Amino acid sequence: TYTVTSEDGAWTKQYAVEFVVDEGTLLAYSFENADLIESRQDLRYYHKFFDYSIDMETKKEDWDSGNAGYAFLMNLNNGGKDELSPDKFPTYQSSEGYVGNGAVMQTMSTGSLGAAFKSPLAAGSLFLGSFNVSADLTPLKTTLFGQPYSYTSAPKSISGYFKYKAGEEFKVYNEPSELEADTWDAYAILFEKVESDNYLTGDHNFEDPRIVSVARITDDIRIETDEWTPFDMSFNYVNGKSFEADKEYMFTIVFSSSKEGAIFNGAIGSTLHIDEVKITIDDAE
Repeated sequence: TYTVTSEDGAWTKQYAVEFVVDEGTLLAYSFENADLIESRQDLRYYHKFFDYSIDMETKKEDWDSGNAGYAFLMNLNNGGKDELSPDKFPTYQSSEGYVGNGAVMQTMSTGSLGAAFKSPLAAGSLFLGSFNVSADLTPLKTTLFGQPYSYTSAPKSISGYFKYKAGEEFKVYNEPSELEADTWDAYAILFEKVESDNYLTGDHNFEDPRIVSVARITDDIRIETDEWTPFDMSFNYVNGKSFEADKEYMFTIVFSSSKEGAIFNGAIGSTLHIDEVKITIDDAE
């Protein structure tokens, strides 16, 4: 609270000022909360996950997905007359999480319009960042990975729980492919913040020179299972870099129901469940 007094001292007025502080990167995500986003009146609604900051009042929309892009295509398809519930989108909230609710990602066909836009399938995805729906951008440029990393210690590992079932028919739309069957993917990246280019896009291919460290799920964990199964992936430094506490960084976590979904290779019906994701940082209790 501060007081403003007129020059002659005859009048005073008090003002109360409140600051909403972004507490930065959360260290745990449980996917308990999701907004229902309307993409076409009375016809289509999809989920967008959010969390609350430590004060349990400030909403943090850290996570995004490709749902908005899928909605754009479906709104054009057949005049947009078909009704779609949240579970008919690539990414949605399920009430059957490891604890409470959880996140589900499924690889889906985008139909003839998707093929016309050179994106014949949509892998279910969930990532820290934002999705930019724009007809001026190629599909890989619409995913903006990253948010400010707010800790003075480096991220050490990402853990959580998953279930996964691959779709029956794996299709390769873009060669070369290293896969014979579909599988899921999960990774996290810490990268340097550059004011002119704060985000990584879907075409980064782990080759961007700003990348400092990467954690990625290994093949022995990237399995099919209908039981909730723990996963853990550790960060490794790349590009000859190390963490410097006085530098500014960006951070993302990415999940996908199809490992090669970014280049539109995958199997329709592949489904990934994720829940109780935890970030461990160096020197953290």
